[in-house]
Amino acid sequence: WESDFQKEQFRKLMAGMQPVVQMYFCMQINIDLSLIPPYIPLLRMNLGFLGGIYVDTFTGCWGGTLEASIGLDWGFKVLGYTVGIGVSLTG
Repeated sequence: WESDFQKEQFRKLMAGMQPVVQMYFCMQINIDLSLIPPYIPLLRMNLGFLGGIYVDTFTGCWGGTLEASIGLDWGFKVLGYTVGIGVSLTG
């Protein structure tokens, strides 16, 4: 009887451990704005995308996520080092 119980518990454990297949992607583009008026050196605009697609193999359901961001950063030299300040919006 105990062996049947252990077999049942193992079967339930394995049924709850179904894999979820996932694929993620990330892309970021930095655009140099120092060549555009008002010609501020080391000013950049950042565009980024982060997302993923997944499938739950137990239920067969597909899903996905997508996040986009835009930002500006400005770098300047201090004692021979580049220091930066940035701001971004993500949604």
